[in-house]
Amino acid sequence: WHDAIQFSLKKIEASIPMLDDFPDRCHGSVWTLVRQSKLSSNWVDGFWVGQLWLAYAYTKDPKFEAAAREWTDRVAWLKTTLGTHDLGFIFYLSNVLGAYATGDDALFENAMIASETFTQRWNPRGEYLLAWGKVDGTLRQRGQINIDLMMNLSLLFWASDHSGDNKFARIATRHARTSRHILIRPDSSTVHVADFNPDTGAYLRPETLQGLSHASCWSRGQAWALYGFAEVYRRTGQPVFL
Repeated sequence: WHDAIQFSLKKIEASIPMLDDFPDRCHGSVWTLVRQSKLSSNWVDGFWVGQLWLAYAYTKDPKFEAAAREWTDRVAWLKTTLGTHDLGFIFYLSNVLGAYATGDDALFENAMIASETFTQRWNPRGEYLLAWGKVDGTLRQRGQINIDLMMNLSLLFWASDHSGDNKFARIATRHARTSRHILIRPDSSTVHVADFNPDTGAYLRPETLQGLSHASCWSRGQAWALYGFAEVYRRTGQPVFL
């Protein structure tokens, strides 16, 4: 593991001077960057920032802290966006992780603002957090959930711990309960997307945007579920999530 971490640290360090926007993926040895943002639907931004904070937490090398702070500042504009459901990916891995790594509680402020923004995606009738649709959009736009959201609930649990306001954890727990009932099949495989009637909360049908078919299991979505439900169990202690 020591060799693997050292290899990772070298890759992170080498990427710092190469990147002038957030990395999305590689084609061969060349980064594809998220230049078409500043799109408010960004979702990968937190991964790069999180790697920088983890590198600093492990090494205490100030060059990693300086880079992490710079890139944390660059995600700040997303804290009030309603264009993405992945605010947990972005702000837990940047501001929350950074505050824990440095002891700088000022970094928590934008994470709390993002948590409040995230709750605007909550539909109390269906008891779910909205995936991609506009919060004031059409029936279809307001009626979709996905398995990806399970990976974003940590931000809401943290927000309740930090603020003392249980509403964030309550929303996260109820969304996880809905996901367990709707997105987990009897054989424990996962559905990627589900449609609801947002005005009544009624479940309508399964769908997929990332798998072979509506009846298939998308492998990354299965991983989101494995991690997400384990995290909800850790936060709540409720055996149903384990």
